[in-house]
Amino acid sequence: MGAKKKTGAKSFEPAAIQADGMKTTWLVQRLGPAVRRTGPLARAHRVFGGGMMGITDEQWDALDELFEIDYMGAAEYEFGKFTRALGQLLQDNKSDDPATKVVSFKFEVDRKDIRPNAMHRIKGKQMPPTPKKPVTVYAIGRKGQREGIEFIARSITKEPHSRLLLRDDSFIHRTLDPFNEWDTKIVGWFELNNGFFYFIDEAMWRAVADGFGTGVA
Repeated sequence: MGAKKKTGAKSFEPAAIQADGMKTTWLVQRLGPAVRRTGPLARAHRVFGGGMMGITDEQWDALDELFEIDYMGAAEYEFGKFTRALGQLLQDNKSDDPATKVVSFKFEVDRKDIRPNAMHRIKGKQMPPTPKKPVTVYAIGRKGQREGIEFIARSITKEPHSRLLLRDDSFIHRTLDPFNEWDTKIVGWFELNNGFFYFIDEAMWRAVADGFGTGVA
């Protein structure tokens, strides 16, 4: 007789994020607050860490006013991936198709739907207790993808990046439930497969929205 087949086994297959009409999310670029640099090393980040991203000095000048691009440490984020996704978003915003117009919007995520920071379980609590009120997520993307953007952003706050098939962790769970001050450095994200932004920093959201000419409610 053959071996008895097991039933009810739990599946550990990753659940890739994909909303209707959108590509599967794999690459999410982390963003920090803009840093005002002066002196001879003011542009060092454009070479060390950013040298392979394919961003021109003129583009860096504009981006540095809005946010800090976190070094992801993987080639998949380099060779123009960021600028192609951003360029396509800017181009689509000029289209006559209302669905591709860039819009700014926000939504709330309940605290119970946010994956906790595992460092608290491993090493205990260092930062003050996290407020229990819902988190406001601020987003910028194509009007026709608004529901998909919200679905993807909610999924990333809830599940580990390994389950969602993300190339690297977005660290949003650390930002929303910080273990130490280092965990508060990332406050925005640019999804590179579909081309949309989301933030938990309202000021950064407003600055980027102004760049697209969308304004905010």
